[in-house]
Amino acid sequence: MSELFSRIFNVCESIYRAQGTLLPFLGVGLGFLSAAGTSELLDLYKRFDSDRKRRKSRKRKTQNGEDATPEAALEALPKIQPLNCAKCGAGVLLGETETHCPSCGTRGTVPEDYRQAALLKAQAAREIRRASLHWRVARALSHPAPGAIFFWLVFVELGVLATIALGSFYFGWDPAFSIRAPDFRPRALWWWCLLTMPLWTMIFINLTQQSKQYRGRGKTLSTLMPFLDAKDAKAEAANCQDCGGAIAYTAGDFASMCRYCNLVNYRARFVRFARDRAETVETRAGFSLFKARQINDSFVMDAFALIAVWGFGAGVVALFLAID
Repeated sequence: MSELFSRIFNVCESIYRAQGTLLPFLGVGLGFLSAAGTSELLDLYKRFDSDRKRRKSRKRKTQNGEDATPEAALEALPKIQPLNCAKCGAGVLLGETETHCPSCGTRGTVPEDYRQAALLKAQAAREIRRASLHWRVARALSHPAPGAIFFWLVFVELGVLATIALGSFYFGWDPAFSIRAPDFRPRALWWWCLLTMPLWTMIFINLTQQSKQYRGRGKTLSTLMPFLDAKDAKAEAANCQDCGGAIAYTAGDFASMCRYCNLVNYRARFVRFARDRAETVETRAGFSLFKARQINDSFVMDAFALIAVWGFGAGVVALFLAID
């Protein structure tokens, strides 16, 4: 029995030392994550506030008759608009960021709606990918399995602490020194390890409570995740605005070149609609990312706060006891 307890005690002592050594590095890592998360949450909140003010201003102008309603503004645009060179009047080629006239070589700017639609769609796609990653982490942390692991780790920590306490009496072990190397182990390190052991118990209790608190919310709130698709964009046929020849648009095309006269026919109305839709999706994607980050950062920030407060106090006490 004595040999079995000695082995258990040695294992618990190894855990005791490893946790005390790991804690400062864990605190620094969580500190960086907490700072980055707080900064991003503030940026997202500022963007939401700016969007809210812009929508409110747009609504007020619409009600006062200063601006047309979005529906009226959309209907006022031509369905198809030819893109011609401002210098020579010939048809231009439409690129991602500029237009190019093959006749005179003049380069011009793309239509504003076209530029905004492409930009907002790319931003929304990036935020959807980031939000999806954070939602996967949030669902994993709030799943019953990690919650059960955190719960049982509480009892493991209590068992390690109890074993260390019993072993100190059983072996006559001074916790301020290592049993195996009393000559070169600093006293402060061992007091630090001993005083921070209850901190791990509190961290696991906190993680258990938060996992239970957010259980199901990750699944529910992730339904806010928008997706970029072309369900509102349909393939259609039209006539060239220059020669009248038949042209075809596949779903989602912003423009199409006439195969008879090589004129680029720009879908002005559809591009405005795509821009408005991309703006809506980008806003929803940012809101979804904000909610996912709130859940994940609460785990990080609470653990960091515990380590910062308790760890600082334990460090001061450990130095005092070591000097004394």
